[in-house]
Amino acid sequence: MKTSDFYYKLSSGLIAQYPKACRSDSRMMILKRNKGVEKILRFREIADILNKDDLLIVNNTKVLPCRITARKYPTGSEIEVLLSEKTGENRWIALARPGKRLKKGTILNIMDKATIQVENINDGFYELFFPDVSAETIMEKYGRMPLPPYIERKNPERDERDKIDYQTVFARKEGAAAAPTAGLHFTDELLSKIRELGVKIAELTLNVGIGTFKPVKTGSVEEHKMHAEEYFISEETARVINEHLSENKRLVPVGTTVVRALESAYDGERIKPGRSKTDIFIYPGYTFRVVKNMITNFHLPCSTLLMLVCALAGRQTVIDAYNTAVRENFRFYSYGDSMFIME
Repeated sequence: MKTSDFYYKLSSGLIAQYPKACRSDSRMMILKRNKGVEKILRFREIADILNKDDLLIVNNTKVLPCRITARKYPTGSEIEVLLSEKTGENRWIALARPGKRLKKGTILNIMDKATIQVENINDGFYELFFPDVSAETIMEKYGRMPLPPYIERKNPERDERDKIDYQTVFARKEGAAAAPTAGLHFTDELLSKIRELGVKIAELTLNVGIGTFKPVKTGSVEEHKMHAEEYFISEETARVINEHLSENKRLVPVGTTVVRALESAYDGERIKPGRSKTDIFIYPGYTFRVVKNMITNFHLPCSTLLMLVCALAGRQTVIDAYNTAVRENFRFYSYGDSMFIME
């Protein structure tokens, strides 16, 4: 399968640079699997199309302010790194912002307050060592939210606002290097309304890693290797999901992260609780074992996220829907509009 099969044309003007003033005012496309676009609503109207027996499943991961600006020693040239995963005492895996490279042995300085050493390089990722001050302390004092490269800001005063905007209202478990953006459309008020309808809401945690930012560089989809991400499903969440599965009630996963966690945790009979890692790569031809519906955002061309959506709803159906979204001036990507894929 060719990576280019997942290309669509998008003008930069449709890439959302800021969120809506009210999250639930974003638009939502209703897409029927292997059929096409049914209608276009405002996201807040999701309360009108959920059923009382539905189970909404959200990712409660919390984004770390893991975007760090440093200077190379001794040249003083500036570079930005994204911290993703703690691998040991004062050691983290990181990614340099696009167009920047580091060499093993490079020393980085942060505000003349701390030092970072580049200890290893693996497939474009770096292992960093923090000998003086912990990475957590550095993030707390100097870190910014890891907005994707396609959000180009010229007003740094937005950094503090993004610490609110780039978190879901149910973010609780710190550890992510990117937001589970499908969840950004929910407000506390909308969640309360959904609960009042009798819809149950379950939470799991998948810490979105920097692999999210890694593009597919292979000509063939099958040759791409996914970066592993950690997830956790509690006993209670597993129980509620399994109860819905056994009673054939609808599951509504919010985002590709929830879909990947559910498909990875299913043992053929039930969702297994516990902590694990997943490097599952879902693209057309994959047989879904748990998921039949999902809420998602609009994703980059040729990305693994778009491939997952195409696997669920049908490649041509999704590409046609994306082209419709372009014509209808939908807002794309992290701060953009959403899609509800239904059976």
